[in-house]
Amino acid sequence: MKTSRTTERASAKKGGPRPRRAAAAAPELSGVGVVTAEGAPGHRSVTFRFHAAPDAEVLLAGTFNGWEPSAYPLEPGTPERELHQATLVLPPGRHEYKFVVNGAWQADPDCPECAVNAFGSLNSVIHV
Repeated sequence: MKTSRTTERASAKKGGPRPRRAAAAAPELSGVGVVTAEGAPGHRSVTFRFHAAPDAEVLLAGTFNGWEPSAYPLEPGTPERELHQATLVLPPGRHEYKFVVNGAWQADPDCPECAVNAFGSLNSVIHV
């Protein structure tokens, strides 16, 4: 599909399209899980998981949402299973992200790939 430079610039200024929340749950995996999303060519359903106390506030921020943590709160775990999670549909490419746990920014301890950010700390990296 051919697009004009004006359209490309306008999309780039706005940060591009925001990822959608997935309708169906992804399979159980530890860390970050990736499965193919139906109806979204090239897009994939990605489940982000973080182990924390059930009463902890766990948010997700990354390049896919303009680093806005309030956009994607993770669903809390249970007392038996302290696993917070959220499933998003992301476009193909490299995405950096962090969890915000009770106000503190943290890289994903289960993610094998990280990148140094402008603040000198690490962001987790996922390839979709």
